[in-house]
Amino acid sequence: MDKDCTNKYGKSFVECTPEDRTAFLLTMDEAAGKFPPSVWGITLAPPSPVAFFRQLKSLTLFGYYTSEEVGKNILSYDPVPGDYIACMALKEVGNAWNE
Repeated sequence: MDKDCTNKYGKSFVECTPEDRTAFLLTMDEAAGKFPPSVWGITLAPPSPVAFFRQLKSLTLFGYYTSEEVGKNILSYDPVPGDYIACMALKEVGNAWNE
């Protein structure tokens, strides 16, 4: 990935401007295509070279959404839930709830 960025911009990914990084990642995202079909997490097609970027993006998003910072300050994670309320107005909930 860094080699491709160096070939395109003449600099490593870290040395590029934020605009160049965004453009590079969007280009890679478009070129990567979709994940191969799978059932219960088992890939049904042989791995392809474009799977690297999809895997990198997937793991990055997983790391972000399961981090302590996001769980506590953005998603309102509650490790010990209170009463079960079957019907509650959305405006009373506030942030999205982490399941």
